[in-house]
Amino acid sequence: MGLLEKLPQPKMMAIGDSLYNGVRSLSINNELAQLSAPALVAEALGHRSKFNCPDYGRPMLIDFEKYLHMFPKVDAIKGDLFDNFSYWIGSPKPASGLAVFDNLSIASTVYKDVHTRTAAIAEAELVRIEASHIKDVDGVIARLGELYFALNTRFVLNPRGLDELMNKTMLGIVTLRKPKVLLVNIGSNDGLWSMGFDADGKRNYLPTRSDLDVLIDELAALPPEIENIYFNGLALPSTVANLMPTDYYATNDRPPPGGYYKTYENAFSLGSYGTIDGERMAELDEDVRSHNAYTRDKITKTGKGRIRFVDVAAVLERMNAKHQPDSPTNGLRMADGKRFTNMMLEAGPFPLPAFRSGGLQSLDGMHLSTLGYGLMAQAVLDAMASGHVLNLEGVYQRDTLLRQLPRIWAVALWAWRDIRRARANNQPDPTRAGHEEAAISALMDATAHFKIS
Repeated sequence: MGLLEKLPQPKMMAIGDSLYNGVRSLSINNELAQLSAPALVAEALGHRSKFNCPDYGRPMLIDFEKYLHMFPKVDAIKGDLFDNFSYWIGSPKPASGLAVFDNLSIASTVYKDVHTRTAAIAEAELVRIEASHIKDVDGVIARLGELYFALNTRFVLNPRGLDELMNKTMLGIVTLRKPKVLLVNIGSNDGLWSMGFDADGKRNYLPTRSDLDVLIDELAALPPEIENIYFNGLALPSTVANLMPTDYYATNDRPPPGGYYKTYENAFSLGSYGTIDGERMAELDEDVRSHNAYTRDKITKTGKGRIRFVDVAAVLERMNAKHQPDSPTNGLRMADGKRFTNMMLEAGPFPLPAFRSGGLQSLDGMHLSTLGYGLMAQAVLDAMASGHVLNLEGVYQRDTLLRQLPRIWAVALWAWRDIRRARANNQPDPTRAGHEEAAISALMDATAHFKIS
């Protein structure tokens, strides 16, 4: 009998991508992993102490929120990035000593990775890109996306580097451990990420359905000891914070019910600038609605009654203050008076309060804030018919981003947007002369190789 078979049956496990990994503002570290949506579900159900999330010894390479607080010290930021790389390339063991985690979600994962990707594959990727021979931060930056995915996969799927786990996939580990409940969040990287982060209006979900079919078939074939599986649907592209109207003041005059703005842009990105017109945005929303319906139907036909669809899109449509006049139901008003919505997260310029607007999604406009993950956790709890209501005020009190918003974000978001706009039109950078703006450009240029989703 192997190690996994000897472990007690978990009450719950989670698999998927960055939204269940706990990524916030492009980053994952121990604090964020412990506040992931699955961890908040476990907390509400009363068994958080028995739900083990990855305990990262350092941030997984990039720590974007910290770096904004360090601005404009770009050399110090690069030094911290290299220190993180030096830590992870050495295959550190978790402080917890755990051989396996209950949350196996990994940023950048797509449908097929859930049942094919292993620590051994990640190790081979590190060998291929000669990661152990990288000696400076420029080498890390040049391979940032590949390094992130490989190092995170190796750690989450095999934290102690055991031979027994090297060739185990997420589903392989779940099969052996047989949790009573399995949470699944997957599919954003098969289309939604490109739509929302890169403003890629050419993507659609139809080509991904064969991969989705295989995954749901694999889930349906899991051991009967796994009593319930909760599978999250996808958010509609228009509801993600990063896709904002190009005429930002248009939000003062919301479109009619069911309507769209004339044109949308990706308010933030690490490289490209893109736009999507309102007509195409409506088509993208319909594409995702259709894919969600297809997913629900496939689950109904294949899931043997134990796979349940969680309608995440409905939650964000209800909270869609970007397209609806403000109301008590499309935002979260907290005890300190701040109201959080699906608008792009903005900071106010000094001496105004640091928080200005948005906040259900983090600085990258795609990944949720900790408060936003609380909303996702509540959607899962509701699908369970658990009767448990998560204390969102308590979740907000632990959201260090919303409570300590980097003041430089008031400049960084819009300066970088303007730089990307200019470059897309083959024009010179408009704000390069300013010290802070030059630092923003230098850091964003450095991280343009980085893709996390």
